[in-house]
Amino acid sequence: MSDIKAWAHDMIKYAVRAGQMKRQPCESCGAAKAQAHHDDYLKPREVRWLCVRCHRAWHREHGEAANADAPIPYGQHNLWTDRLSETPPSWIANLETRRRGDP
Repeated sequence: MSDIKAWAHDMIKYAVRAGQMKRQPCESCGAAKAQAHHDDYLKPREVRWLCVRCHRAWHREHGEAANADAPIPYGQHNLWTDRLSETPPSWIANLETRRRGDP
């Protein structure tokens, strides 16, 4: 799984656990147990809820979701930030301050 996919999936897991989003039944067949499907991984909070069977059928018909190989958006501070090749500027400033020994 690419980093962007894992990042988007983690955003949904966090939102569900934090009560910001509620799992829904499958939008296609109404099955109670459904998983989040992203049409565009750069829009991690925009999902459709599909059961495994309908999710597989969707991908057979439409292929991979948009931006499946895109980099994680710059400045997204979450558990995937450590995997970014660039360091956010505020972190650079904090590191420089620590190196100098400033409070």
